[in-house]
Amino acid sequence: MIGYDNIPENENILLDLPFYEGGKIVTRDQAKPHHDGVNFQDPGGGSFSFAAEASGLTVPEFVTVGGGGTDGVYLDLDDALCADLDFTAGDYSLGVWVNWAVGATSSSIVMGRYVLNNNGWELYLTDYGGNLSLTLRHHHSGGFSERTGNFSLGWAHNVWTLIGVSRSGADAAHFRNGAVVPTTGSFEDPETCSQDLVIGCRYTKNADWFKGKMWRPRIWNEALTAIDWFNIFDKERDLFGV
Repeated sequence: MIGYDNIPENENILLDLPFYEGGKIVTRDQAKPHHDGVNFQDPGGGSFSFAAEASGLTVPEFVTVGGGGTDGVYLDLDDALCADLDFTAGDYSLGVWVNWAVGATSSSIVMGRYVLNNNGWELYLTDYGGNLSLTLRHHHSGGFSERTGNFSLGWAHNVWTLIGVSRSGADAAHFRNGAVVPTTGSFEDPETCSQDLVIGCRYTKNADWFKGKMWRPRIWNEALTAIDWFNIFDKERDLFGV
């Protein structure tokens, strides 16, 4: 059996959350840095539900009940434990399987480590009247704009989809189920950030709730290639019948 670190797409991985625990308070990072302390957070109204897919894989569902300050759930990792996710000028990649449900608000944060209009990066899905998009955005306290980024269209609700984004310089390639999709926009480098990593809601932890199922959020300190994303999709697609 090939060891975890010998799998090509794991060579430069920084965070890997497959949720093997199936419902515990803390989930273990499988990547080599082993970020301890990634916590499931339930501020009140929402909840986490854990159920097995037809393949037998257990995944968490983010059960959101509205758009209010305690109406969803999320995961977080303290900023002091994730300084290696403070991307500025360097390449990085973000990946995650989602089954995105229609939510109470237009924007659904997938993951981010940022402060709005100041520093860091965020990845989010948006539904404006059925126009479904994915955006990677950088935040700035200087430069030409408070926010820069790019987006892609053609995303969907209620189906399992592998999201992949590879950022390099002023561009980021978006991949859906291992295939590249057109994007619009470009980047400045984000300012350095010392915020918590948050998965499933806004950096303030009270809005833009993700609703639906999610599996294996991953982060790399390199720009994965089209071949990398296809290989990841091809190895994992049967888990979701895609």
